[in-house]
Amino acid sequence: MALTIFDLDNTLIGGDSDHLWGEFLVRHGHVDADFYRSENDRFYT
Repeated sequence: MALTIFDLDNTLIGGDSDHLWGEFLVRHGHVDADFYRSENDRFYT
């Protein structure tokens, strides 16, 4: 059985799920922090 979860931003997760995912990647060291954070913020604004 497959489980699919959809999040309409600011419902299940308090914020923009795409932007929060980028912050998660930075926080856990999966991407170059300086570059990715600036690009993530640029796309969010």
